[in-house]
Amino acid sequence: KAWVPPATGTLSLDLAIIEPKSSDAVPMLQEDLKRLARAVDNCPTESGRMTLLQRACQAFFFKWRQAELLLNCLSLERSQEHAVVLLANRLLPDAGSIHKLLVILPPGTRRAIQKRLGPGFTMDRAKLNGRFWFDLAKAGDRTALNVLVDQREGNSHMRFTDVAMDGESLPPTSDKFMALLGSNDGKTTPGPTPKGGILELGFAINGAKPRKPV
Repeated sequence: KAWVPPATGTLSLDLAIIEPKSSDAVPMLQEDLKRLARAVDNCPTESGRMTLLQRACQAFFFKWRQAELLLNCLSLERSQEHAVVLLANRLLPDAGSIHKLLVILPPGTRRAIQKRLGPGFTMDRAKLNGRFWFDLAKAGDRTALNVLVDQREGNSHMRFTDVAMDGESLPPTSDKFMALLGSNDGKTTPGPTPKGGILELGFAINGAKPRKPV
């Protein structure tokens, strides 16, 4: 059902367009990066630092090490969160670039970024063990969930843990768990993915404790 915007109110949103980089996309020159980092570091206000970064993201691409340098110029976790959202479509596809940035941030910031960009973008498909947050009203989040479900199928060393739907804990033997994810032993397949609700879960491999959200 299409959403009908209300006649009044203030709407705040993120528009993150994640698309392949063209072959001619090149990283910011190191001398330019040093000048930008000095300007960000010397700016007296956090809002001013974010303005400088926003302008840079309109003109340049970055390697993850360059983005890391800029993140370290920001003193507030909330600013680092905003910065990663700004940088999301300006990172060149170094191997695992977004994930290398996320692991240097505090757990709460990583979780906030996952909510804003979606697990489909922040999920490290080479290291799926972790804790995830899905807004099932979003097609991208449903697709990311199905990646985990497909990985778990036929792999007895992978399982879902600590599952909650809209704040309600779902034991692995419950009907709701089975309908949503199937059984961890693979004997019961899941039903259609619902198109609404907030799902939180851990994905454990070889019985390892799920990592923090990434």
